[in-house]
Amino acid sequence: MFDIDAKQILENKNIKDLLSKFGVSEDQTESVIAEAAGSIKKKYEKNPKQMTSLLSPQKNTKEDDDLKKEVEDDFVQNLISKLGLPEGVASQVKGVLPDVMGQVSGFFGDSKDKSGFGLDDIQEAAGNFLGDKNSKSKGGLISKIMSFFNK
Repeated sequence: MFDIDAKQILENKNIKDLLSKFGVSEDQTESVIAEAAGSIKKKYEKNPKQMTSLLSPQKNTKEDDDLKKEVEDDFVQNLISKLGLPEGVASQVKGVLPDVMGQVSGFFGDSKDKSGFGLDDIQEAAGNFLGDKNSKSKGGLISKIMSFFNK
């Protein structure tokens, strides 16, 4: 799994400026970013493939857009219930979410880490190992087990 560091996201001046513009105090900024990251992580854990697609540089699919709305709704709800932000402010603050998602996509998604190994590579390797129907290799573990039982 991945971890999202709110402090690292807050190094992005654009995100800080947006939060300030929306009336989020400096004391609240880290909590707001932590909630944004938490909403993204929660949806990633539920559906990593779809979240990876959403965070990729490719054009969003309908499913990506649906997931984006789920992340936004979760984020706004958490801002209201956990941080006590008024609904109007929380709705405005969700405007920072695309920038946070852009920052998070640098942590995973199509990007490669310093070793040159990104999430797509991990998903492909797992798919190859398990014989995922979408992987390039069809000779994975599941295929081998199935062929054993078919003999």
